[in-house]
Amino acid sequence: MAKETEAEFNARMAQIRETGPKQSRISKAQTSRTNPLTSAKQGFGATFAPQPEKAPVVSMPIENLSDEEAKEAEAKGLSGFAEAEEKAEQTYLAIIERRIEQGLAHYPFPDKITLGFVRLGDDNKPYNPNIKEVLRLVSGWFVKKDNKFHDVNNLQTTYQAQDLKQVIVHRIKVVFPKLNLSNKDLKDLFLLLLDPPIANANPEENVAVWSGRTTNLPNKTQKISFKDGVATVNLWEYPAYRRVEGEKATAFDEFLAYVIPDNAERDVFLNWLAWSLKHEEQKPRWAVMLYSQKQGTGKTVLTELVKDLFGVANTSRINGVRQLVARFNKEVLRGFNSPVQHAGYLL
Repeated sequence: MAKETEAEFNARMAQIRETGPKQSRISKAQTSRTNPLTSAKQGFGATFAPQPEKAPVVSMPIENLSDEEAKEAEAKGLSGFAEAEEKAEQTYLAIIERRIEQGLAHYPFPDKITLGFVRLGDDNKPYNPNIKEVLRLVSGWFVKKDNKFHDVNNLQTTYQAQDLKQVIVHRIKVVFPKLNLSNKDLKDLFLLLLDPPIANANPEENVAVWSGRTTNLPNKTQKISFKDGVATVNLWEYPAYRRVEGEKATAFDEFLAYVIPDNAERDVFLNWLAWSLKHEEQKPRWAVMLYSQKQGTGKTVLTELVKDLFGVANTSRINGVRQLVARFNKEVLRGFNSPVQHAGYLL
């Protein structure tokens, strides 16, 4: 057998990185090993699709092999490729874990090391919106006041125009990783979003002028509403657990029976909780007070569970009753129609 030249070897290594090594070069243990990220992707099958399309167990880790590592693996034969791919996979997972901690797990990096969930369209292919859809979506992320831009999910966060452009590009790439926008596309996008021609102003394409007011409108998914040409921001956030189908279980009933052993009192609490969840836009006329003669009876755990039911972002906690019963308690209660937690009280 003729000795392989350097050029031929480099060409073969490039082919391996593109398609993965031949099956005969992979040990049985490798082919049966399950990538822990693969099972996570499969859970989103109906709405999201994994990217890239090639099997991550073989093709993605091998891309992390340098030419030197690949040549060393080739020299060792089957065991060498097994060791090299194991090292590459560890590197791959280390990068993914780091990016998860950084909040960058879904960012479409050029190296394709990403969790890779993309939105699918009705044709079951990656969804690419038109420019009007992008404008409508992005214009709902921010409001502006006094030449500063505010994030509607955190109004305390403000941006200058140049910083905002960088944030918008990042978020668009995460939401639509398959969408390719040229520099001209982005320039036109930012012109409409941030500095639109007055005669062609469109509230669904331009970042709105904020009145400085906020409101709390449960079950309204739109964060911005308009009156007299200026925007009001809805502080209510849809609890994430409501997007998934629930299951019947007895754990909560058993826990509640422990915290409130009296059947009649427990029914009163459940009726109050059910009414409050069903009519989140209304404030109940009375409150529940949890009281016990000793600590460790589950009051705090119960109030934490109630907070989760209404959404942590839609509840608040204060220390002491003085602020709650004070004459000027508007700031304490402003914007929160859901229960306010205080020690053993659910208000």
